[in-house]
Amino acid sequence: MDTAIPEMATAIMTFQYWQVEFLHSFLYDYSNGFLAFCLTLKYERAG
Repeated sequence: MDTAIPEMATAIMTFQYWQVEFLHSFLYDYSNGFLAFCLTLKYERAG
């Protein structure tokens, strides 16, 4: 990818790599909110 901004090239390549998963996140009504909540509690207790 030829661009003057290397960070933009990295962002574009990352999007292309994860494109299917990223677009599916808009199609399906699920999230990792519960898992994030559990991990937050775990690390707060270990803190």
